[in-house]
Amino acid sequence: MEIIDYANAIPELICARFNVVQMRGNMYRSDDIYHYPPAVFFFLKKDGEEKANYERIKLSAESFIGNIEWSSNKVIYSRLNYSIEPKILYDLEKIQHYELEQNKRGVSIRELLGEEKYIELCDAAYSDVPGLYQHMLNTL
Repeated sequence: MEIIDYANAIPELICARFNVVQMRGNMYRSDDIYHYPPAVFFFLKKDGEEKANYERIKLSAESFIGNIEWSSNKVIYSRLNYSIEPKILYDLEKIQHYELEQNKRGVSIRELLGEEKYIELCDAAYSDVPGLYQHMLNTL
């Protein structure tokens, strides 16, 4: 029986199926799942198919039914990177960006959610990763 390293499974799947220029190596830290909620950050080579491929990835992530909603979007604070992450993270990153731009204040996801909600998000997202991987394996 094959043992799957779920911290790296989705990044490896994206790299295997698409022409990836850059990929953050894993979705979460196996030694500390509360360091940051599971997420993948990457960008694809501009080869004329990248827009359609980003849309395929988005449809796959967003059609997964798990403990939480997942999304794939262009990262707000990046010129090139896209993400696969819990939808609430993308929404909170808009607030982070606003705080930084308007109030010159950096604020963390943990601060925005509060400790209890942050832990709940990490737990829910972490437990979704194996199912999200299987879903994306079948739909990409």
